[in-house]
Amino acid sequence: MAAAVILLLCLSACGFEPLYATRDGRSAAGDLAEIRINAIPDRVGQQLRNELLDRLTPRGPAPRQLYALDIKVSESRSELDLRRDTTSTFAKLDLTADFRLIEIATGKVVLSGQSKFASSYNLLRQTFANISAAEDARARGAREISDDLRLRLADFMATRKPG
Repeated sequence: MAAAVILLLCLSACGFEPLYATRDGRSAAGDLAEIRINAIPDRVGQQLRNELLDRLTPRGPAPRQLYALDIKVSESRSELDLRRDTTSTFAKLDLTADFRLIEIATGKVVLSGQSKFASSYNLLRQTFANISAAEDARARGAREISDDLRLRLADFMATRKPG
């Protein structure tokens, strides 16, 4: 118990502050609801948008939305580990999400970046199994990218100057 108290005192002395702490009656988690998530094309884009809606606005959007989030998702798939009959047994899926957070009032890009996800899965002789494995990899990618974007956006909201 004493070690925990000492650790907390050391962390507070170094300027550590929890990301989701409340400051001046506001929290980064609550501020995330001020972000409008624009539509993202394609199925994996829909999955990513739905994951972000669950993570950023679990109680619904804020009455006033100050920011708009634009995301462009690209996907590539490569087959690896070729057999003698030139069929592959292994596939790698790469998802890349380029994002821009735009202040609605000014149209200014206040945050931009890229989030990447890579996954591999086995290729079998059954077509349905391969389709199912690829869809599962895409769904995992959407979840992982949404988690990464949530952390980046929460960090931005926590460090921005209130306006």
